[in-house]
Amino acid sequence: MKFKINNANLLQGLGRIQAIVERRGTLPILSNVLIKATSDGITLAATDLEVGVVSTHPAEIEQEGSVTLAAKKLFEIVRELDEDDV
Repeated sequence: MKFKINNANLLQGLGRIQAIVERRGTLPILSNVLIKATSDGITLAATDLEVGVVSTHPAEIEQEGSVTLAAKKLFEIVRELDEDDV
């Protein structure tokens, strides 16, 4: 998976996800965000098994794919980047 997305768009999506990701750690996967790169753009998805969030953002996709990453850590890293696109 390889893509290029506007930093502000990515932060907006990750910010919404921060409100619902699991922090207690009963199921570690619930603290992750699913990132899918498709021809439609980047889709971010997360759930706490009661509430879920899915958002799609425009991006330049070089290679499609999907991955789950720690939502809080990813948000912190992206927030510190100075670049317009990541």
